[in-house]
Amino acid sequence: MGSKYQDRVRTKKPVKPTARESTLGIFMLRAAELGITVTELGDYTLGEITDMIIEKANDYEEYPEIADSKDIHRFFG
Repeated sequence: MGSKYQDRVRTKKPVKPTARESTLGIFMLRAAELGITVTELGDYTLGEITDMIIEKANDYEEYPEIADSKDIHRFFG
């Protein structure tokens, strides 16, 4: 399988199409949900706000188990 280009970054992972088009309106809505005002948008990069949106979505994910210190020591040896 060949490489694909996305945002000028080479990746071997296939790029899946998104379910809906990302528009400025959706971006502004997600930023408002994070409590970021229009005047504060200049203080952040697009990537930083995108990361915050993704992290907020991850807050609602259910993970089957949480590692404890024994699991960490076993994993790292």
